[in-house]
Amino acid sequence: MKITKLILAMVGTLGLAVSMAAQDSSAGQDLKDAGKDTKNAAKKTAHATEKGAKKTAKKTKEVATATADKTKEATDATVDGTKKAAKATKHATKKVVKKTEDAVK
Repeated sequence: MKITKLILAMVGTLGLAVSMAAQDSSAGQDLKDAGKDTKNAAKKTAHATEKGAKKTAKKTKEVATATADKTKEATDATVDGTKKAAKATKHATKKVVKKTEDAVK
């Protein structure tokens, strides 16, 4: 009987040792998997950030170009308007001077 109990105790201890070793291996593998998952997530985040930055830069350039074009158009229109106003003022001033000269005569 003692031998049977001894054999059962050895088998139980061996089973427990194998079970613990498997758990240690599983925990180590879980850590490795977690590390790989973190690495992959960081790569995806970096890629998405790069893509977003490029898209933002492109749109910023487009808006800056459009703004410059509209500013040039507005400047040209202001110059034209100023020239027309100056011409009209010149013409009106000549009229007033002529009327004044005629009135003085």
